[in-house]
Amino acid sequence: MGLRQLSFFAVLLLAPRAWATTWDEPWQDEVLRKADTLVKAEVLANDGKSINLKVVETLAGAQISEKATVEGFSLLRLTSFSPGADETKFAFKKGQFYYFLLTKQKDGKTWAVATPTAGYARVEDGTVYATYRHSFHQALVPRELYETTMKAIFLKTHGKDVDADALRKTLLPILKQAPQGAPKDAEEKDQAKRFFEQHAALETLAYFALADDLKIIEPFLKCDSYHVQISAVRAVGGINSREARERLLAFLEGDGNGFAKVMAVWALKRQNARDCLPKLKELERKASGDRVGFGGNLMDPRVGTHFPGSVKSAIEDLVAEWSRPEAPATPKAETPDRPTGR
Repeated sequence: MGLRQLSFFAVLLLAPRAWATTWDEPWQDEVLRKADTLVKAEVLANDGKSINLKVVETLAGAQISEKATVEGFSLLRLTSFSPGADETKFAFKKGQFYYFLLTKQKDGKTWAVATPTAGYARVEDGTVYATYRHSFHQALVPRELYETTMKAIFLKTHGKDVDADALRKTLLPILKQAPQGAPKDAEEKDQAKRFFEQHAALETLAYFALADDLKIIEPFLKCDSYHVQISAVRAVGGINSREARERLLAFLEGDGNGFAKVMAVWALKRQNARDCLPKLKELERKASGDRVGFGGNLMDPRVGTHFPGSVKSAIEDLVAEWSRPEAPATPKAETPDRPTGR
């Protein structure tokens, strides 16, 4: 497949057409956290509303039988709906292999995928159409790299042990290469390979970064490619240190990409870095109000995905949230200890 088919880095799985039904697409982190299992499977049958799978391997999470049925969606939040529209039909091809992040249905027998466009990754000739941050932004990565990284991220998000040392032996050689932006020439196959692999490595590092990794990430923060900047900022956000927070604030003050700056704001929020509030108030006054977003086709069904309208609005939202008095803790009722569900 030529790079000219990859449209500014995003690999859009669905052909553009007039969509009457739209939804708020979940980020991959939510998809992973809500999934019960990560499997590789072949599609045996698809009638549009349910698919029959032959499970080849359970990579992480709950074991699943060799034959499984997927019906419905676990994270589909509709933002518009047209009766009779077929946007939420399964588009999986019979005989095709996919990796699925599945959630068990209440009946205990069937499974659900996140949305019509999230919670799975197609496999073709040893290459995976992979999602690491959001389905709008996909990467083509080797099967081995996908399995190593996605399994590790799944386990991490579910509080399970991960051999981080072994994982870093995979990631660090990729990140020690010079940062590679998105190639514009379809013949630049080596550059494309490095670009996608570095994307996967940075997005994985966001879950496993150590304090000393800041110097490894630094060259990627300075790369001209906005997709590289986005992943680099997310990787810095995985480092819970004063130095990392100062670097995120410096990025917000610099000339970086607007989308990446929103990621920096969200990273500070995840870390509950309230000591940064005075600096954020300062940045709020001079932050850009230029529109930011995923871009892509306006007729895409994922157009309902929530995202701040600008860097300024992202900072304003966080400043407003942190400026409100924190609600006092609710006293715990004195009740006998008893087991609780998930």
